[in-house]
Amino acid sequence: MGAAFDKHAEEYDSWFMKNQNALFSKALLIEEMLKEEKGKNILSVSCGSGLFEYILKDKGIGIKDCVEPSEMGPIAEKRGLKVKRCYAEDYQSNKPLMNCLTPIESPLPNSMKNTLPIVTLTPLTIIGEE
Repeated sequence: MGAAFDKHAEEYDSWFMKNQNALFSKALLIEEMLKEEKGKNILSVSCGSGLFEYILKDKGIGIKDCVEPSEMGPIAEKRGLKVKRCYAEDYQSNKPLMNCLTPIESPLPNSMKNTLPIVTLTPLTIIGEE
């Protein structure tokens, strides 16, 4: 799909494994933001390799549905995630309500905020509310 991470999909996890302070700091930040969302359906937009979703599973935050346009999607699928290979704007779901985790680098597009009944969470900002 021509995403920026296509050329470096394999190196992404390697960098975090070498820089575990960054890995676990970011994972703890996301866990803190999602602690009230345990047991709810969470859609991860731009899940990348699914590394953080995999870590959060051990913390009781079960993220199963993901959107990822890059070549990192198959890596996330190997981690047991259901990945829709598309851009966030093109994602469609038949689920009545999902909470949505987006990375700091890619907030939920405005076009998606009005079309999907979701709560959007980022580690720093709550973009929309139920």
